[in-house]
Order: sequence, then C-alpha cells, then structure tokens
Amino acid sequence: MTLQQYEADNTNEHIQIMSELDASAPGTMFYSWVNVTCHPEWLKYLNVDPFQIPSMTYYYPGRELQSNHIGKFDKMSIADSADRFLTGKLGGWKGKYTHDQMTMEAKDCSLSAQSGDDEQSEADRLLEEEIMKEIMEEEAEKRRLQELEDSKKKNTKGTKGKKKKGKKKGKKSSKKDDL
Repeated sequence: MTLQQYEADNTNEHIQIMSELDASAPGTMFYSWVNVTCHPEWLKYLNVDPFQIPSMTYYYPGRELQSNHIGKFDKMSIADSADRFLTGKLGGWKGKYTHDQMTMEAKDCSLSAQSGDDEQSEADRLLEEEIMKEIMEEEAEKRRLQELEDSKKKNTKGTKGKKKKGKKKGKKSSKKDDL
C-alpha cells in the first residue's frame, strides 16, 4: 500500500462518516468537511493545528462559538460530542474570525501540485513508499510490544496474592535466654 492510497482510503472513510452524520442530523444542523491541503486557510479560521488533522470542529455561527472534538474519529463519538456542544456541555469559545470573514477560494483540488518533472515525481513516490513502510513497521512494533505487555500481565495475574515460600524464621533469642 502506498502512502497516497493509505491517505485516500483514510479520507474516504472520514467523508463517509461525515456523510452519514449529515444525513441523520436535525434540519438546523449539518456536517461538512474541508480539504485543508487544498484550503489551508480553514486551519487558521478554526484555529486547528495542521498536525491535528483530521480534526472535527463544531461551529455555531449564530453565536460565533466553536469547539474541537477530542476523541476517536467515529460516528458515535462525533455525534456524542456534537450533542454536548449543542447543549452547552462541551466547552466552547469565540474564534478569531466571524463566519462572514471565513471565505473559501475557488480551486480545483483534484489537480495535483506536481511540477511535471517525472524524475521528481518518481523521487516523491519512492519517498512516500519509504514513509509508508516506516509507518507500517512502527505500527507492527507497537502491536508486538502491546502483545508482549498483555502477555506479561496475564503471567503476573496468577502469582499475585500468593506468599513466597522460604525459610521459617525462628524466635530471636535474648541475652537472658543465653545465660
């Protein structure tokens, strides 16, 4: 699997989640997504760190309030956070920009930003494959370490609560006993 394929699959999964949430949302609420690779201005508008994408931001334009979703990017977790945001149970704040200031430049995001240089494209592809290989190796190592830790926990569960067998200690003698 290449890095591009991994990212495309991941993006498609997130879009599917957003589409399902939007279809089931009440009439006054909607879900949408922004490709911040193509429209990075939205990171600034919603104060989202580029290293925290994909990210979910709740925004209430009538009050200019926003809040960020913290948790797993799945349908249940996002819907729960959205309910808490709407009922005021999820902390929110006023952003730096009002919804009138948030504009999106018309762009064709399907076009790639490649220079047309085939050698550069090949180098980029090889670099992406190397990065993807490293990611997969790191994930495999994490799984291996987790399995090892789980195995150790299972082995130590059986020994807890048992007393160690050893030499019995006798009564210490006092000087009076020695006389």
